[in-house]
Amino acid sequence: MTTLIIAEKPSVAQGLAKHLGQAQRHEGYLSTGQYLITWCFGHLMELAEPHVYDARFKKWNAADLPILPEQIRVLPKADKGARAQLKVIGNLLKDVDAVIHAGDPDREGQLLVDWVLLHCKNRKPVQRIWLAAQDSASIQKAFQQLKSNQSFHGRFGQPET
Repeated sequence: MTTLIIAEKPSVAQGLAKHLGQAQRHEGYLSTGQYLITWCFGHLMELAEPHVYDARFKKWNAADLPILPEQIRVLPKADKGARAQLKVIGNLLKDVDAVIHAGDPDREGQLLVDWVLLHCKNRKPVQRIWLAAQDSASIQKAFQQLKSNQSFHGRFGQPET
C-alpha cells in the first residue's frame, strides 16, 4: 500500500521524510518506501474574486457590500509554480491508496491541504496527522494517533472549486 503525505510546506515534508527513512528526491516530492511525501509551499489555492460569483462585481461598488456568496469558491493561484505543484499532487494522488494530511495544526493548515484535495477531486481515504513538533519522538507519536480527516471538516467548512 502506498500512501501520499501532503505537508503544508517543504520543511515539514523533509522532516517527515527524515523520520520515515532514506528519501529519494523527485520533482515536487520525496519517496521513502511506502510513502510519497509532497508539499503545498503555503497557499496553492486562493479565494475566488467577487467577479467570479457575479460579473457585476468586476467594478467595485460600495452598494454591493457585503458580498456574501452562498458557497465559497477557491481556485488555483495563477502563479506558475503553484500550478505546477498542484499538477504534481494531482498526479501523485492517482497512484496511491491513501492520503495523510500533514498541514500545520491550525485552521489555515487544515484548509490549505483540504482545498488542494478538493481541487484534485480526491476520493482516496484521508487521515490527519497533527504535528506539534518535528522531533522524531513527536513524529512517531503523531503517526500512532492518526485520525480521519473528516472529523476536522465540520470545524472549518468545505468550499467548492
